Amino acid sequence: MKWFGKSSKSAKDEAAEARKFERIEFFQSSFYTDKEITHECWFNNISLGGLCFDTNSGDLSLEDTIKILYKIGIKIRNDMCVLRYKTKALNNWRYGCEFITPDEQRDEMIRMYVQEHVLKAN
Repeated sequence: MKWFGKSSKSAKDEAAEARKFERIEFFQSSFYTDKEITHECWFNNISLGGLCFDTNSGDLSLEDTIKILYKIGIKIRNDMCVLRYKTKALNNWRYGCEFITPDEQRDEMIRMYVQEHVLKAN
């Protein structure tokens, strides 16, 4: 419903509808590499399409390509991502990134992770 030209949906609701995949909390400290420089980061969610992380570096721009290192289950992953979202979050920068290449093994690990955490929540 619109009132005075404004949508009744929040920007957050509209962004959630635009996502291809459901995301789930994924808290983990790790690293990403940008232009041969490695930075610390803190992941906060993951989906089959990508993940989101916080870092103190605001040097990244939308469409930049980075390499991320993370652990899911008992496997360590090193994937390439493209940045799709950037915002300031308290004293850090928050980035949303999309996996670049399809990977069945990664997708299966994420599906298992999501299933495991949904079962724990119920």
